[in-house]
Amino acid sequence: HPDDPPIPSFEGVAQIIVDWHALQRVIDTVPSPCNGLGFCMGTIGTMAEVDVVEAIRHFGGQGEDLLCPLSQPAGTRAQVRRGLP
Repeated sequence: HPDDPPIPSFEGVAQIIVDWHALQRVIDTVPSPCNGLGFCMGTIGTMAEVDVVEAIRHFGGQGEDLLCPLSQPAGTRAQVRRGLP
């Protein structure tokens, strides 16, 4: 699961999975059929310059398992409120 919200630091704690490249690094670092992504569409949808549909095609097309929880974020990346669609 990517860091939520996807910003470099949250309440003084560094976060490392905050963008497309970090998600890809997770897959590339441990190439295994047992490695997959907690592909939170709400979090990924709030990442800067990331299209969720394109990301699903990219990461899903690599043969990795994607766990895809749904949420409907509201607000800015720094202050996200969650709700169900």
